[in-house]
Amino acid sequence: MPHDQEAQDRELRRQMREGRAPLIEAVCAKWEHFLLLNKGAVRKADELRDQVGSMQNQFAAKGKQLRTYSRKTTSLRERRDSNEGAAVLFEALGAQAKAVGELIDKELPKLLKLEKPVEEAYEAYQQSMIAYREYMTSWRGRLPDDDLTDRTLELALDGVEKSLR
Repeated sequence: MPHDQEAQDRELRRQMREGRAPLIEAVCAKWEHFLLLNKGAVRKADELRDQVGSMQNQFAAKGKQLRTYSRKTTSLRERRDSNEGAAVLFEALGAQAKAVGELIDKELPKLLKLEKPVEEAYEAYQQSMIAYREYMTSWRGRLPDDDLTDRTLELALDGVEKSLR
């Protein structure tokens, strides 16, 4: 009798593994697709953030020059300093502010365009995970919980992530 139960358990495990294999492949494929799209979107956002950060640093430096310039006023009793230097700094600040705005206006639609496919790919991944989990849940009661862990799936997903590094 115990021998028959062991054979039956082995057969159930085999059937469960055969059934989950295509589901694990589907989850991995959806995960890989999402990671690739997401990596591109993150790279583009990082690039824009770096460009804006550089412009922000230049803007801050000009602002600091302007504050320093305004503090250098000498006593008006001795002589009057010209505001031409300040006007040049204000002009440069205005040009930089416009440049940041133009850059964002130019790049934002590209970022938004990248977001929709990433969102759709993640939703497809989530749907494949739901199908996998429903399948594994259908085996509860027929096999011990130790046989129904997600370890195989986790290892497969880890392999996908490592291949994309």
